[in-house]
Amino acid sequence: NIVLLVKRSPFEITIMRVPGVIYQEMADGNIANLYNLKIINKSSTDKPITVKLKSPSGELKIIGGELWSRQNELVETVLLLEIDRKVIKFNTTPVYIDIFADNQQIKEIRTSFIAPEIKSVK
Repeated sequence: NIVLLVKRSPFEITIMRVPGVIYQEMADGNIANLYNLKIINKSSTDKPITVKLKSPSGELKIIGGELWSRQNELVETVLLLEIDRKVIKFNTTPVYIDIFADNQQIKEIRTSFIAPEIKSVK
């Protein structure tokens, strides 16, 4: 039982696309997707949370500002991910997001980014 306690992650994290929203075409030509982020801090201390887009290149914004994960509490927020249309090669693109607590990486999450159908040039 001691081994299980030592190996237990102090955070439970999920990122899921917002249901019912496929994608948004922004005025600057970027494509945007919305994601729900849920973090449960199972540790004994409060920690600042940072969310960074690892790949592909784009801009990740936390709707609602700064994130703090309080001990034994659930934190929920919405992420807005914008990617330049020129970077997107397929209508479903894998996305990698890194989650940091107190400047230490606690998880890398792979999810998908939905975009309009790519039309080939003939």
